[in-house]
Amino acid sequence: MTKTFQLKKLFLIFTIFLNISCKDYSHLFNPTKLGNLEVINHFIRSATVEGKSTPEGYPTKDVIELYKKLAQGNIGVIVTSAVYITKNERSFKQQLGIYDDSSISHFKEITDYIHKNYKSKVIMQIIHASACNIQAEPEKADIIGPTAMTDYFSGLKCREMTKEDILKVQQDHVDAAIRAKKAGFDGVQIESNHGYLLAMFLTPLYCLMMDMMIIFLMEIVLILIFGKLILILIFLKLIKKIIMMLIMIIIMIIIMKKIKILIKIKIIIII
Repeated sequence: MTKTFQLKKLFLIFTIFLNISCKDYSHLFNPTKLGNLEVINHFIRSATVEGKSTPEGYPTKDVIELYKKLAQGNIGVIVTSAVYITKNERSFKQQLGIYDDSSISHFKEITDYIHKNYKSKVIMQIIHASACNIQAEPEKADIIGPTAMTDYFSGLKCREMTKEDILKVQQDHVDAAIRAKKAGFDGVQIESNHGYLLAMFLTPLYCLMMDMMIIFLMEIVLILIFGKLILILIFLKLIKKIIMMLIMIIIMIIIMKKIKILIKIKIIIII
């Protein structure tokens, strides 16, 4: 069994190598567009934890130097590590944060340098880190979720969100996006996986109501893109009906085609 597995593995590696070596990938170095954002090439540095912020969540000299070096490599788009957007909810104590206006000037040092000296675009990944699977300081955090429950792995408890909580979380994302724009970022990426708050709405492990899974995330995205008009529509319940109709159509198509989908959503919004 072991030899067979190793042979299959070697064959797979050889096939991938042949596939890469026989194709022309020079177009990856050509300019492209991400929405309306002009990018110098097709290379994206995905969000990667550096774990070197100050206790307040500000970028340290090490963090600033890291992003300067990334820009020196002529990467088309640089995505930051996950930046938490509420003061007392974060994954670990050295995580970057943009929960209030005091952090704007600290992040601006990064974006100003990159935009002045290089052509890379910089996108901030924002995350609502209220999750019951991991918390840096659970005694301070207001842990919320789609359903009141105790996490199987961490033992942390979350309370069920109210309508007021939902509206506040939406506003938290809006405020964070505005701060990111003021800090000079070219866009924001909404973190909605790895078991954090938005991801909890995408799995029946935490969310027991099917219609809540996608709607909550879509509302946040639509508010960030279209602003107050969408917020008014949400209050009037119209947007939910539209989204539910679209979801039902998609579900029917998936069932008919017997497609299995692995959901891992990261949405980039150009600001």
